[in-house]
Amino acid sequence: MEVDLECVASFAVLCEEGHFGHAAARLHLTSPALTKRIQRLEQQVGVALLERDASGATSLTAAGWSFARFAEGLLRQGRAAQDAARSAACPTARHPVRFGVPGAYDVAPYRLLRERLERAAGKQAEDITVQFVSVPYTQPLNFLSRGLIDVLLSPSSVADNRFSSYRLGTAQRVGIVATTHPFAGQGGVEAAEFAKCPILYNPAVPSVLMCAGYLVDVRPLATACLVPTRAQTLAALQADVAANKGVAVLPSLLAQTAGPRVETVILQGLGPTMLWALHRRGDRRPETLVVLRLLRSVMIDSLDHSSASPPGAAGLSTL
Repeated sequence: MEVDLECVASFAVLCEEGHFGHAAARLHLTSPALTKRIQRLEQQVGVALLERDASGATSLTAAGWSFARFAEGLLRQGRAAQDAARSAACPTARHPVRFGVPGAYDVAPYRLLRERLERAAGKQAEDITVQFVSVPYTQPLNFLSRGLIDVLLSPSSVADNRFSSYRLGTAQRVGIVATTHPFAGQGGVEAAEFAKCPILYNPAVPSVLMCAGYLVDVRPLATACLVPTRAQTLAALQADVAANKGVAVLPSLLAQTAGPRVETVILQGLGPTMLWALHRRGDRRPETLVVLRLLRSVMIDSLDHSSASPPGAAGLSTL
C-alpha cells in the first residue's frame, strides 16, 4: 500500500483543527484542494477516515481514530529518513533545529521572527538550518519530548527534569475582546477588572504553560471564571473571542495579529511576563545551543518592537 505523506500531514492538521476551512487556511490551500487530498488518502488506506457536516466541521470515524494514532509516527519517520539521506549526501551538514511555536507560526510576528532568526543563523560559521513548526496548543511538551521539535517557545518555564528552560525576555500582556464587548473601545482597563471576565481556556493545555494567560498574578486561579474552548490555534481562539464566548490574554507580540471582529485592550497595572525557550535536557548539540542564543537576541528585538508600539496605544486598535 502506498501512502502519500503530504496527504497524511494534511490529515494530521485537519485532526487538530476539526474544520476543513480552518485546516485549509493553515495549509494555504483551498477547501476543495484539501478535500481532494483527504479523499486521496482515504482511497490509499481503503476506508473512510472522517465525516464532514455542512459547515465544514469534521469528526473522525473509528478507522480515522486508529489511523491518527500512527500518523505522527509516519511523518516523524519520513522526516528522519529525509535527514538521514541529506546527511549521507553531505556528511558535514548539521541536522536542522526545529523550532516549535504554539498555535500557528504563519502570522505576522512569527514571520518576522522567522526571517530574523534565519538571517542570523545564516551569518554563523556553523551550517545551521532553522525549521519553524506549528504546534497544537494541547501538545507542546509532547512534541518536544518525542523529538518532533527541538526548541519550544513557551510563556512559562517548566519544572520537569526532561527539559531545560532558557530565558528569552519579558513581554507585555494585552486583553483580546470582541468588538461588541463592554470593554471594546475603551483603550485600556484595569487588569483586576479584566480578570473578572470569563477567560477562555483549553482544559487539555498544560496549565503550567497558561498561568500568565489566566492572570494568576492578579487573582487566585481558584476564583477565575474559566470558559472551556477546544481552540488549538491562534485563529480558532480569536474566533471564539469574536463569538463572545469569552476573552483572552496574549503577549503583545501575538496580539498584533488579532483577527476581524476582535479588539485589543491595554491591561493597566499589569506587570510584564517572561517568555522562555524549552529544549530537551539531553540535547547539547552545538547547533541547538547556537539557535537558543540567537533566539534570545532576535526575540528581544521583536519584543522591544512590539512594546514600543503596543496595540491600542493611540486609542484602541481594531486589527
